[in-house]
Amino acid sequence: RTDVTDYDAKRDRYRNYDPAKYQEVIEFHQKVEDARRQKKAKEIDEQMKIKAQKKREKLIRKAEKRAAKKALKAAKGDDDDDDDLDSDSDSDSDSDDEDDEGNGENDLRDTTGEVIQKRDARTRTTVRNLRIREDTAKYLLNLNPKSAHYDPKTRSMRANPHPEKNPEELTYAGDNFVRESGDFQKVNSLQLFAMRKNETGDADVHLHAAPSQAELHYQAEQKRRMLAANNHRRSVLDKYGGTKHLKAPPKELLLAQSENYVEYSEDGRVVKGKEEAVAKSKYVEDQYDNNHTAVWGSYWSDGNWGYKCCCSTVRNSYCTGATGRAIEMSKKRKRIEA
Repeated sequence: RTDVTDYDAKRDRYRNYDPAKYQEVIEFHQKVEDARRQKKAKEIDEQMKIKAQKKREKLIRKAEKRAAKKALKAAKGDDDDDDDLDSDSDSDSDSDDEDDEGNGENDLRDTTGEVIQKRDARTRTTVRNLRIREDTAKYLLNLNPKSAHYDPKTRSMRANPHPEKNPEELTYAGDNFVRESGDFQKVNSLQLFAMRKNETGDADVHLHAAPSQAELHYQAEQKRRMLAANNHRRSVLDKYGGTKHLKAPPKELLLAQSENYVEYSEDGRVVKGKEEAVAKSKYVEDQYDNNHTAVWGSYWSDGNWGYKCCCSTVRNSYCTGATGRAIEMSKKRKRIEA
């Protein structure tokens, strides 16, 4: 209608549209469908002709073979064995037919010979065995109605059916657990890098045509970004300072606690979790004074502490090395002889 002048009518997307024009679209799709059906019928006719031709050729070969054998037997005078020959040839032809029918199956098998996908050449549908029947179904792992959602159409359960348990101890922790483990994140980043390069017009990076070249480009890009980040961080520290704040001690020393869960048995062995490493003290370690190679307290003699490297019992004394040890051993020997 062209006489309507209200606000909504003037802005209607189907204003002045003639529905009769859509008949052209219907006729176009009808022609496409008819052409597809004719092509399919033609292909079926050709397949039937090929099968009939093969069957005729097989019958001719079988008749020629039978006649040749009969002639050979007749020349030798063994006419009594004709019936046995006919039965043998018939059994051979039957076995050939069975072999042809068996070869018609187009199944996909894995390395163990188990059928993982059944395909019928006469149809386009495929049947996939997505689960070993001895395994428990995903929707039976947790019968709580508020548990992880199970999609029966795709047979997928993305969330973890037992979130209260450790995923590493479960046989199945959800489909998303597989997507977040292994090299999935690395491959996903590589695909994203290739897509962005193609969007910018860089045709050299193609993940499927040249995966090794794409991997090298990705590694070079990661190095470039890391170098740029380090340069930016160094420039900020040089301008504003604050390097001393980056060398803070670990949180275990600052807060004297952590969230690492460790379970011990009665005899002190670790049952569950990972035992924490012993935190170092606030005192300076592995620094020796006055040319010593051992710390104070590494040697004990006659109720006195000392240095093991020179057997000296005087604190902050200069190390005499092998000479000091020899003098100390001679003193002990004289003391024993006396």
